Amino acid sequence: MSSVQSVNWLLRVGDATHLWSSSVFNIWGINSSTSDSKYFLRSVKPGDCLWFVKGNSKGLIVGIAIFERFIKRVDGESMPFEELGWINVPGSWDTDIHFKNFKKIENMNLLSKLNDPRSIIEYTQKCLVNLPEMYSRIYPEEEEVIRVKKFTFEGVQYLKSVNGNIYDIQTHDLVGTYIDDVFTIYEEESDDTEIEEILSSDITEQNISLDGVNYLVTTNADVLDKNTRRFIGSLVSGEESSDDEDVEDGIREEKESLRRILTACAKISDEIAQLTSSLNIRLAKL
Repeated sequence: MSSVQSVNWLLRVGDATHLWSSSVFNIWGINSSTSDSKYFLRSVKPGDCLWFVKGNSKGLIVGIAIFERFIKRVDGESMPFEELGWINVPGSWDTDIHFKNFKKIENMNLLSKLNDPRSIIEYTQKCLVNLPEMYSRIYPEEEEVIRVKKFTFEGVQYLKSVNGNIYDIQTHDLVGTYIDDVFTIYEEESDDTEIEEILSSDITEQNISLDGVNYLVTTNADVLDKNTRRFIGSLVSGEESSDDEDVEDGIREEKESLRRILTACAKISDEIAQLTSSLNIRLAKL
């Protein structure tokens, strides 16, 4: 059944002769003046399930259909009783019940054994047939079929559905919409690995001057000078550099400068990296 809970209704149809003749038109008739018919017409909604019960048969369910709408009969406009085949017994049917997906299920031998004189009954557990379960067997859920046609936008071919959804022509994945001549592409979220790969393949460099010394720094705060790389490594590992003693003083001064550079870079690296990643992703999609 649909995501909105449907109601099951049992409708008595006499010997079912009239049902067989009018079901080809997806129509059944009721008298709207009875209390059970009035309740039915107030409560029924599209998508509800109609179960047709044969009279004098221990409640044998002979047909099933899905309710669509009801229409008050009007002389000269409604289909005549003769065309519907309602000629075997007289009746004052003033309302047409329209349905779809009618199935004849008499051979399933579903005995409801309802002891109720009303002509229309809302399903309860007094019915000995589990109607919701039987519904799922009679109308098994099927995969929704989406009808599409080829669609080209700016030289790229896609598939477009009637409601404007756009699908990749190879993978059939939903990639966007085309509504009112506006093409909207769904943005894909990138994980950290993808961002890292993009940054490593296209790194922006920047000169930073600190204490009169120029350094070349990338957008991910990587210092490119060969010597300073080595000094940064020693800072991270906590190990002292193995350079000759005559350059140790210079190394210490360089370390202090590098500490200040790293502090500055740490503040800006995240924002620059995120901006660069976003720009590269956007550029790749254009």
